[in-house]
Amino acid sequence: MGELLINWSARAVVLFYLLRLASDVLIADPVRRDRWARWAWTVGCAVYLVHVAFAFQFLHHWSHTGALEHAARRTQEVVGFEFGAGIYINYVFTLLWIADVAWWWQRSRTGQAVPTVYYWAVQAIFAFMMFNATVVFGPAFWKWVAAAALLALVVLRILLPRTPALQVHES
Repeated sequence: MGELLINWSARAVVLFYLLRLASDVLIADPVRRDRWARWAWTVGCAVYLVHVAFAFQFLHHWSHTGALEHAARRTQEVVGFEFGAGIYINYVFTLLWIADVAWWWQRSRTGQAVPTVYYWAVQAIFAFMMFNATVVFGPAFWKWVAAAALLALVVLRILLPRTPALQVHES
């Protein structure tokens, strides 16, 4: 049961990440786009925290050492070298997501713009983490799911009329 909860919570996290990206790409109205993207980002973060709790409960038994060893073992299996310190990258990622959600809710009340560099830096970090979670460390079929989702977003962005989709984010 624990493995099922870990796997499905991870899939839900990816779904909410894709919903957040889809909001940026597909919703023309800046107010609606911000609201949908913010909610997808917030719920995605909450589901991610549940996923982390499931992983620590059922896989690592609340042991940082266990998590470190698991990360090292999985990295060895997938990419051919041991790198347990990747768990620290996950910890930083977790803090970044929580902080970004909190800042987004705060700035939505004040109308504060997001610097373009910050927006794209966060997107790059999350894309890297999601790529690793799905394509590198995920099950084989995720490669195709991730590729199809990314391709769909790119094609829709190209085919849809150009709107100032990221104007809200510019400072």
